[in-house]
Amino acid sequence: MLPGGGRDDGETETECVAQEVAEETGLTVRVEHLLLDVPADPPDGTYDRWRTYLCTVLDGQAAPGGGEGGNATLVAVSWLPLRVERDWPDQVRSNNVLYPQLQRIRAALANQARLHMTTSNADQAAIAATIIDMERAALERWGKGDPFGFIEICADDVVYFDPFQQRRLNGIDELRALYESIRGQVSIARFDLIDPRVQAVADMAVLTFNYVAEGTNEVTSRWNCTEVFRRDGGVWRIVQTHWSFTRPEGTGS
Repeated sequence: MLPGGGRDDGETETECVAQEVAEETGLTVRVEHLLLDVPADPPDGTYDRWRTYLCTVLDGQAAPGGGEGGNATLVAVSWLPLRVERDWPDQVRSNNVLYPQLQRIRAALANQARLHMTTSNADQAAIAATIIDMERAALERWGKGDPFGFIEICADDVVYFDPFQQRRLNGIDELRALYESIRGQVSIARFDLIDPRVQAVADMAVLTFNYVAEGTNEVTSRWNCTEVFRRDGGVWRIVQTHWSFTRPEGTGS
């Protein structure tokens, strides 16, 4: 888990962040700015949104403090290298709440740094790497029956098409309802993104690729995909998705 909790009456968000970090880790921090603001889907339904702040440690030694709730006990504190995911402990990589949170934080920090890049080719390459990594992470969760990896990287005004919908889905609530109806139903052994390409201009980017799945229970294993991303507050989010069937080889036009 990350240090955090709900606000008390009359408490600002930055005061809450500093207080929770102090209580749970013993560290004194300066709260710099909001890094992420995404819909929350915790198992216990405690929160509607997760708002993550970037902080700078000013003082203290990290040690487990008090958890929230009568039965909550913090037993250890650990620093994780965000640049090297393979060095994360297995219990972190297998945690279906913490693992996607860390991935989103890493992507947000990378995007924040890239805003200051001046070389256009380097910026294009960095944007492409970030967006493709986000897509792969969401598809990994999709193949395990969890479509909400996509909800977490979609903007509130996202629109969505696929061949099974009678009309365009408008907004995050309609897309959430669709994904809730198929949660736990998809199983995919492995997949490949064929020739993924990102074309970016300013704060907009278009991702296109062919998708091939193996060991799947889906209706088809071959898809075309186009997704439009918009950069909001330094974070890329999907604003348009269109999935279509790939024409089988040897068939007519």
